[in-house]
Parts: sequence; C-alpha cells; structure tokens
Amino acid sequence: MKEVQLPSPTGKYEIGTSVFSIIDHDRIETIGPAPGSKGRRIRGRLYYPVLPSDTVGVPHDYVLSPALCEGLFRAFHVKIKNPLKGEYYLNASPAPGKFPLIVYSHGLGAYAEANHFLCSELASHGYNVLAVGHAFDAAANEYEDGSVDFFDKSLNTKTYRPFLPGAVATLRFCNDRRSSNEELGRRFNVLQEKYYTFLIEYLDERAKDIRSITEETIRRFGQRIDLTHGIGITGHSMGGATAYYMCRHDDLFTAGINLDGILAGRYDGCVMSKPFYQINCETNVNVSVKAALDTDAPFFWEVFKGMQHHGFCDLKFFVPISAIVGKMPPFVLHENLCRIHKTFFDRYLKGSTEEVFCPEGADFIRRA
Repeated sequence: MKEVQLPSPTGKYEIGTSVFSIIDHDRIETIGPAPGSKGRRIRGRLYYPVLPSDTVGVPHDYVLSPALCEGLFRAFHVKIKNPLKGEYYLNASPAPGKFPLIVYSHGLGAYAEANHFLCSELASHGYNVLAVGHAFDAAANEYEDGSVDFFDKSLNTKTYRPFLPGAVATLRFCNDRRSSNEELGRRFNVLQEKYYTFLIEYLDERAKDIRSITEETIRRFGQRIDLTHGIGITGHSMGGATAYYMCRHDDLFTAGINLDGILAGRYDGCVMSKPFYQINCETNVNVSVKAALDTDAPFFWEVFKGMQHHGFCDLKFFVPISAIVGKMPPFVLHENLCRIHKTFFDRYLKGSTEEVFCPEGADFIRRA
C-alpha cells in the first residue's frame, strides 16, 4: 500500500496541545443517549505556539486516537487500523508572549481534529487555535479523564425533516444555475423553513458550546491570548455554518471563515458587520448565498472547482477517491486553504496590511 504523504507545519513555531473540557450545568441535553438530562459536556483541544527548544523529551499526542478510530467505525463503518499521532507536543511549555485566538468548529459527525493540518499550520505561525468537540455530534469525544462519548446516529436522518423530500428538494435547489443571489436567498429561506428546522434549532446549541468553551479557554489560558482585535472563528460544513452564526450573533467573534457549510439559520433584520470569507465547492454555492447578502463588511467568496464537500477537511489526505473528496490534489488544496486563513486572520486579528489571499487560476472561481 502506498504511504500517505502528510503536510508539515511551515511556521517558525513548534506546536503544543492541551485537551480540556467543561460541563455546562445550566444546559439541557438535546441529543445523545439521554436527551432531556441536565448538563452538557464540551471538549476543547488547544493548539498553541511552542519554541523548538521546549519540545525536547515532550511526547506527541494523538490526532486519531484508538477511541476516535472506534468512534469512526461505529458511526460510519470506517475502519482505521493504525491510530495516528500528530506533529504537536502534549502540554508543552508555551512560547512567550500573547497570540490571537481562532476557534475551529467541526462538521456534523466529524471530530475536533478533523482539520488538524490547518489548525497546526495556523499555530505554527503564531496563533492559538481552539478546536471544539461538540458532544454526540462528533464521531467521538475523548475527555481528559479517559471517558468517551460517541456520535448520535439519529442525527443522520435529522439533517432534513422529513429526510428524503428535504434531500431531493435541496439537490434541485443546488442545481439551479440561473437565479440571482437575491432570488436564491429568498428561495433558500423557504427551503430551510420547510426542511431544515432541526439545523436551525441545533445551531443555537452549537453556539452555546462555542461560547462556553471559548470563555473557559480565556479563563484558563488568558495570559497567552491576545484579544486586542477579538477572536476569529472557522469551521467545516456545519462548523462553517456555526462560524457564520457566531459572527452574526456574538460580539466576541470579529472575523470568520466558512468551509462549505449550508448557511441555515434565521437572520431577518440582521446585517453582517464582521469580515467573512466563504469557501465552497461548486455543488454547494447556492446554499451559501446568504453570506453575500446583507453585509456591510469586507466579504470574500471563492469556489474551488472539482472539489467535493468532504474534501475540505483532512479526509482529503486519507481517502483518494475523487467522488468523495474531489479532484484537486491534497497539497494544492491544503496550501490554498492555509494561505487564505493565514492572510485573512493576519489582517483582521493581527492588524496586518497584507491583502487577503484570493486564489486565481483555472481551479478557482471568484464569486461576487
């Protein structure tokens, strides 16, 4: 079997990582094995800059742990024989100074480290990156005490309600290549009110996860976080929709990126006032037009040709099936996603005057 080639961080820092969690005792659980129970646990993995000299003798941590491998098999029958450790060091001493914070939210059924290579790259260039594990909508969340929760498989049929008519209606909507953004926006609102009621309701639960674990991160690690320009947020799929939701509704977050998420949610009378970068495959352009409407802040929109939705995470490196992850070479995708994220957040979280990177060439379409 051909050995999988994986990217390494390119910044001047090595990467430390810490795993922690909180229990929000004021929450009522809505999913998982005990809906209606009081209290919801939220997991965080912090990526942070470390000096190379402070990594000697420090162990690496897992990206794909044995528990996560079990979770992926339980949820999707994906069998991973060999757990994988990453190029980060568990609880290494942080580099001196303060660095901005970016929050990463995974997609439904994915996991906190689903964009590990992107998070690692950002940390190597001087960012704290908080990867959030959403309980029971991740394949697995392994906590610092060794306990694990697994994906609630009933979520597979809740994306659309009812599922089959909603899936068919969404496919037809996505195939519309004639309507204007404004017309697509109006039709999308009708579509989501008819079929996306669970997604709309559950976005609020994810937002509470993000807010709670972010506040805990600031409480624990505030001495190494630069909040001068606020907090950035990015995510894939439903995590990208969550990033958009947080930028629209929460003043703590000042800039965001959506990696191909369906922008469900009610935003009537709400204008986006934060810089935002929308990234899509060609198939999902129509379900993201909301990002281009009702904004008075800098907005960027790039479509990656030949890509598939699931290819915008690390799955791209491990599943060489173009029908699932798209035709763009993994390292080309990775380089462009990393450069977009770095220049975008450098500008809006670090005050850089460098222009935000927008890819050009035959593999990209710039939308307006």
